Amino acid sequence: MVIGLARGITARGHVAYIAATNSSRVASTLGLRAWELNSGKVFSNARLSLEIARTIWRKRDLVDLVHLNQGHLQTVFGAVAARILGKPVIGTFHLRPPEARGMRGLIERFSIRMSLALCRSRVFVSEHTMESFQASGIVIKNGVDTKGLHRQLGDRHAIRNDLGLYGPVVLFAGRLAKNKGFLDLLTAARSALDNGTQLTILTTGEASSDERGDIEREIGALGLGRHLVQLGNREDHLRYLAAADIFALPSHTEGLPMSLLEAMSAGLPILASNVGGIPEIITDGREGLLVRPGDATALQAGLETLASRSDLRERLGSHALRKAESLDLSKAVTAYLDLYEDAIAKS
Repeated sequence: MVIGLARGITARGHVAYIAATNSSRVASTLGLRAWELNSGKVFSNARLSLEIARTIWRKRDLVDLVHLNQGHLQTVFGAVAARILGKPVIGTFHLRPPEARGMRGLIERFSIRMSLALCRSRVFVSEHTMESFQASGIVIKNGVDTKGLHRQLGDRHAIRNDLGLYGPVVLFAGRLAKNKGFLDLLTAARSALDNGTQLTILTTGEASSDERGDIEREIGALGLGRHLVQLGNREDHLRYLAAADIFALPSHTEGLPMSLLEAMSAGLPILASNVGGIPEIITDGREGLLVRPGDATALQAGLETLASRSDLRERLGSHALRKAESLDLSKAVTAYLDLYEDAIAKS
């Protein structure tokens, strides 16, 4: 979302800097400006929070407005620095995370509360997201550059041949995490395979260090073998959308995920949970199939239905593409630029 917005702003003659870890490598590939943040390996959240505040302070002469994302501790520090400097602050909130326990939960609750207070101009990516934060603001849905995405798609037959893919391919993109429903998807796929359905799960992403062991053990226990192809983190992950027949995102919590919009732009039918902002862009039976989060039985039924019916996949995929086109990135860029100009005028 940040990269797409930065590209759109730059294309309209403005100057945008992306400040994040690993931003220089990504930005240079896309011809964007970036300020690299170093979080280190110890106390990374605290160090990153100090780093973003220090960067805003040091670059203050280049900055007219600071746009922060999510209710993190980094957002609090960044917003404080910007407010001290008299710079307007925009905050975009993507989703309210599940309540954590202990000290982590205290820090998260503090960060969310302070972020909402410090970001006087608040944007939420879906109506559901705004309701979950119980705060005032405006909704700007994430946008996607459908034409640009199509230029990044790979050759379907070449990719499938190189990876040894056959039959219906279900793509899961992003973090391989429990709260993304990844284990639910694997469990449902195992049941569907045992029921005679032919399919392959293709993933582009990795598990976090704290969940990697559990996920690897579950994969081993399910014995998916050649029915699971894992590519790891890929900067060119969009090219693999061309190899897929179905896109699955059975998350337990969501805002309005970019991976979903990208899959829709590629004309893929969607199999997703009815959580967060997903039902605001996916109508069950029109752009895809929606299931309850954590319901592996319903997920299995969805996999079997989509894997066995190419006509349904084609119809849902066509509607998904049209919906993605209606959420064009240019609309989001215009909405944010209007918000920026208003915030600067009032500062």
